[in-house]
Amino acid sequence: MSKMNELVIKETKLISPVIEWDYESIKETVTKELKKYEGTVLTDETYADIKKFRSELNKYTKIADDFRKRIKKEVNIPVGIFETQVKEIMGLFANTSNNFDAQIKEHDEKEAQAKREAIELLITKTINDREVVMGILVQESWLLKGTTMKKIGEEIEETINDYLKAIEQINADLGVINQFVITNSSGLKVPLELEKYEDSYNNGNALSNVLTDIGTDANKQKEIETKVETATIKSVTPQLPSREKVTTETIGTKETTKITIDISGDKEKIDQALDYIDQLGLSFSKLDF
Repeated sequence: MSKMNELVIKETKLISPVIEWDYESIKETVTKELKKYEGTVLTDETYADIKKFRSELNKYTKIADDFRKRIKKEVNIPVGIFETQVKEIMGLFANTSNNFDAQIKEHDEKEAQAKREAIELLITKTINDREVVMGILVQESWLLKGTTMKKIGEEIEETINDYLKAIEQINADLGVINQFVITNSSGLKVPLELEKYEDSYNNGNALSNVLTDIGTDANKQKEIETKVETATIKSVTPQLPSREKVTTETIGTKETTKITIDISGDKEKIDQALDYIDQLGLSFSKLDF
């Protein structure tokens, strides 16, 4: 594509507008006239005259301002024409530039897509070569023209290394959690659930917090089991009757002691007490329930 001839804009001689008017004469006349009213104090007698004079001052102020606006507008006419002409030339450049902008954007997008596909292939190959199971997203910075494939490959390797280190640390932490659960479950009738604490860690809870939870839960479980065990012993321990309810019989050569027990209370606990008596090898009969 041929190069455009260099555009040279010749500077024109700028002649600043000169506005000729009787500035000095008018200033002198106005100053002289207004000097007469310096120090004038409004009184009831002068109120009407001063109010009328103020209206005249406002009228002359407007006349002066209208004159300023009219002359300024006339002076700015060539400036407005000049701006319009320059903007027209700028528009010619912009129209052609906008056309190229669309083509350049389309070209860059195609290049970026081709590079993205090449990067995705490199990611797949590197992951397979390293024999890891993970996903790596294409970074936008990798799509820049200044980022080489060598640099991208190094960053992919670094990402994999960081991932493997993280997995190694996670497995180590899970091993600590597993051992801590086993240790704290020692002596418990119902061991702690390992999955509960693994889920807590996998959901973002710090290792130290998980270990604290394990210790706390183990202590609570011990307290509960101790209370249950104590309550069970109390519920199945038979209460010996008073001696006057004990009788002794001799059957053959074997002496048998027979007692009458009147038990009242929760049916479940009574059943536990009877089971306990049966486990001792004692015979019993239910008279009324």
